[in-house]
Amino acid sequence: MLLFQARVLRHLDDPTAADLARRGAQILHTRLGRTHPKTEDAFALVDRLR
Repeated sequence: MLLFQARVLRHLDDPTAADLARRGAQILHTRLGRTHPKTEDAFALVDRLR
């Protein structure tokens, strides 16, 4: 849900998008591991938002 919100905020040019994406990526990292495709996609989103 955080990653979806981050994508929406990104399109609205809201600077909080990066923080939401980072938190979502951290949660996926904890639950799925760093090499899981969803985790990698989430961290890629964080990098794009920086």
